[in-house]
Amino acid sequence: MAKVRIESAEKQIQKGKKEIEKGNQEISGGTKAMRDSESRFRAAFPDETLEMPK
Repeated sequence: MAKVRIESAEKQIQKGKKEIEKGNQEISGGTKAMRDSESRFRAAFPDETLEMPK
């Protein structure tokens, strides 16, 4: 019984690691998209700053 639980937990851990990896890839894609749009913004408006409004 305990061995089955350990195997089940190990499967859950592997599943979780895959989810984290997938999330990290999505974050990387989002970061790249942000950098790309920032580059386009800077090309279009060279004198503007991208400061967050207070």
